[in-house]
Amino acid sequence: MKSAHNRFTPTPLPALRGAALVLVLSLALAAPLWAQTQYLPAGKPDGLALLPPPPAPGSEEEAADLAETRAVFTHRTPAEEAQAKIDAKLAFSIFAPAIGPEFDLGRLPKTQALLRSVKAEIDGIIDAPKNYWKRRRPYLVDPKLALGYPEPSYSYPSGHSTRGTVYAGVLALL
Repeated sequence: MKSAHNRFTPTPLPALRGAALVLVLSLALAAPLWAQTQYLPAGKPDGLALLPPPPAPGSEEEAADLAETRAVFTHRTPAEEAQAKIDAKLAFSIFAPAIGPEFDLGRLPKTQALLRSVKAEIDGIIDAPKNYWKRRRPYLVDPKLALGYPEPSYSYPSGHSTRGTVYAGVLALL
């Protein structure tokens, strides 16, 4: 098992599982960005067809996943916790440091409208596999892992990771 002390360990397999969904979402959204108001066909991409199931309840893989979550949670710094709380909101402004001062959505109404459309459109795509697998969030399994406000949805696949990656992909293509 990887240690939370080593910040340069490879990404764990569960974190990579959503890569296919994220890639398909990004590519599907990128091509017709300027041509229409709905970018994805109904029910596409199909997260249930693309993603493997999460670790089975009670399995060694689930136990290892929870152990890693506990290690990261326990060894986080105050700065990491503060940044996580900011990032959890997934405001489009979190991309401004990477893009630069010209990324002011108040001055970019078409970009803002596009990002809002993308945000609304991917919700159902993310929620379908979450509602199918119904994987409980780590803080529901271990209340010591609670931090901030509870999320109303299930944990797999990660909506925050998927949304952040799709937004970054769309912004990179603009």
